[in-house]
Amino acid sequence: MATEEGYESAVTAPEKAKVVLDPAITPELRESLKAVIFDFDLTILQIHSFGEGIVPEAIAVRHWEADFASYDEFTKLCRELVDNGIHVGVASFGRKAVIKTYLELAFQEDMAKIFPDKAICTPADLGGEDGTPLPDGKNSQLAWLETKLGLKPEERSKVLFFDGEPCSFARGRAPGGPLQCSDTPAAGRLQMVVPG
Repeated sequence: MATEEGYESAVTAPEKAKVVLDPAITPELRESLKAVIFDFDLTILQIHSFGEGIVPEAIAVRHWEADFASYDEFTKLCRELVDNGIHVGVASFGRKAVIKTYLELAFQEDMAKIFPDKAICTPADLGGEDGTPLPDGKNSQLAWLETKLGLKPEERSKVLFFDGEPCSFARGRAPGGPLQCSDTPAAGRLQMVVPG
């Protein structure tokens, strides 16, 4: 799906998930994109960690890299975005401790820079219970992240959201500008291409 800012997101072949960043992030892209927010289960991961009942203590002893839809490409993309002043975040109905454990293993000493606590939102952050969808889908989570990441109201249209479910805010986005959304309908099938 092409957007007016010039990015394209699409579903890749089922057997291989990819995140491609080509060429390097340009000054124009830095100006037009302020944050990329991902769902976690079936988007960053190719599995549903909540549905499988994965607990934080079990992650390090499993082949956790294989749980990622595209481990090398995802970590490279997040590092490149943050290095260029573009926030990354997670809006998930899952368990924050599980999400943080996976991301801490992936980003190690760079975790606080790439995914600080304020960049991960689960229902518990909004008074709900992790593992339970919120009444407004992910609208309130996205608004919470936008605030915590320091985005101005006029920058809401410069946020790109990826989710493995049909757009989690399809029930209606609060006023303040459109939010780009790309559904990734099959587990972990995400491709983000930034054309030159």
